[in-house]
This record gives sequence, structure tokens and C-alpha cells, in this order.
Amino acid sequence: MIENTEIYSKILGNLEIHLNRALPNHPIRGAYNYCVLPPGKLFRPKLVYAMASDFSKKFKLETDCDHALLCSFVEIHHAYTLVHDDLPCMDDDDMRRNKPSAHKAFGEWKAVLIGDGLLNISYELLSKLKTRNLGLIIKLASRCLGPKGLIQGQVLDLGHQMLDSFSSLRKTHEYKTARLIQISLLLSYLLVENPKESLLSRYRVSIELLKLGKYLGLTFQFLDDLSELTSLEISQHEKNINPWFSHSNKVSLELMKGLEKINEIAERLDLLQFKKVYTQYIIKVTSKVLDGKDNIERNFELHQKETAKGSLIPIVRLLQRVSQGNNAT
Repeated sequence: MIENTEIYSKILGNLEIHLNRALPNHPIRGAYNYCVLPPGKLFRPKLVYAMASDFSKKFKLETDCDHALLCSFVEIHHAYTLVHDDLPCMDDDDMRRNKPSAHKAFGEWKAVLIGDGLLNISYELLSKLKTRNLGLIIKLASRCLGPKGLIQGQVLDLGHQMLDSFSSLRKTHEYKTARLIQISLLLSYLLVENPKESLLSRYRVSIELLKLGKYLGLTFQFLDDLSELTSLEISQHEKNINPWFSHSNKVSLELMKGLEKINEIAERLDLLQFKKVYTQYIIKVTSKVLDGKDNIERNFELHQKETAKGSLIPIVRLLQRVSQGNNAT
């Protein structure tokens, strides 16, 4: 499947406009742009776009429409988490998206303030929504991304509680990774005006989208963890935290369950545009895993995880089946 470059370009163009409108006329604005642009895959904003397209026949991604603002909200919020993640007091990463991380490029105090600034910009964008559901949307975003959501995931991660058990690991990923994906799906749906839809129907769809976001978030994180093992050399930090070394069989089963549940919900709700975005992601991950399969198996062997090699086979087969099956539709 060919990625829709027009959608990417539109989201990116709106993101640049929204970000720079909010920045001060000061040399520090260059640092903010550095930390947001160019973005990565724009996976979360694409999910916003997918929900709008699947639930609205008249949807257009104009610069100041509510969905465009939501796209920029989730991407800028995501960027803030990455800036803070990389800090020496947190994950202490020197590189981000093939360039020096914020604290390496600008110094630690600037990185802290840039992260703070991006967090505030994201909510400034959310406050500009013209929907009658603004109060509910701000409440949901604050709850899912605040101290009881994404930030709590950071607490469990940095406090090493996620290493206590597989259930703790799963809970950490639900908070830290899945919550922003759930917000991308649910808030986009809530922005769609459909007066013919009953409250009961909206409630049921909302619950389905929260489940979809949870499974997608866990799947995204576990596949990202697996992709980390395609490198010939991995850091000691990665060796300590990667769940494929400590819980390979459970991660494999959870991943297979997630992939199946995502397809079930997408089929049930007839989410055609979502399936396109999701399939593009799965194709890329499958390609990376297949290309790095030898290194993954070598890393398993070095860490005496022969059983993990066996769990890799059904995962690869399922990824290929998901890619081929969704691509055919």
C-alpha cells in the first residue's frame, strides 16, 4: 500500500502553522521547531484523520478546523513527552530521530522549558476547538494524559515498578503509550457532528474506540520493543528493560491477542481509513522485523532466551497475514 503523502503533507503544514503561531519572537523559537519538526511518522495525527474520515462523509482537514487543531494537539503533546523522556534525569538518551536530543542540542535547562512550553501549547490548541463538547474533551484529555494517565506511566517506568511483573509492565504501557492513542481516536470521533446518532450509540462506539486504542497502544509498544532488537548492538538499559528478554512468551501472546482484537473492532465499526493507516504501520514494522530477524535471534541467544526465538515465528506470520489481509481490502 502506498502511503498517502497528501494527508501527511496537510497534517505537517497545519502543524507548522499552529506551532509557530504559539511561539515567542525570540531565538528560542528555533529550539521549539527543532524538537517538533520534522516529525516522525505522524502516526497519532493520522489516527485523528482516520476517525474523522471514517465517521464523517464531508470531512476536510482545513487549517483551523477542529480536527486539524486536534491533529496538532496530539503531535505537539507527543513531542513534549519525548523531550522530557530524553532528559538525563529520565531515560538519558543522546539521540532522537537521528539527531541530538533537545538537552544535547540546547542544554538541559532549555530542554526542560521547551518540554514545558510544548505541553502548554498543546492545551492552548485544544482550547481553540469550537465544538460544543469542548468541556468533555478537555476533561478526557487531562485525565488520560495527566497524573492518572500518561504521566503515571512515566512514574511506573522511571520508578522501575514496571519491572515487577508482566501485569505491571502491561499497565505501564497502557498509561504511557496507549492513553495518547486512545485520545487520538476518541476525541476525533467526539468532534464529528451527527445529529441522527443516538446517545446510546455514541456511548457504545466510544467504548469500542477506547478498547481499540488500548490494544493498538500495547501492540505499538511491544512491536517497538521488538524492533529495538534488530540492532546488532543494544544498550545495557535496553537489555534491562526490554520485555522480550524477561517475558517473551507472555509478550508474544499479548501481541497476537492485540493484533486480532484490533482487526475485530475495525471490522465491526467498518473503519476503512483506520485500517489503511494501521496497515501502513504494520507493513513497515514487518519489514523491519524481517530485515533484522537474524539480529533479533542473535540477541535472544546472547541473553539465553532460546524460547523467545520460537515465539518470534508466529508473530512474524501473523504480522504478514495482517498486512496482506488488510492490504487486500
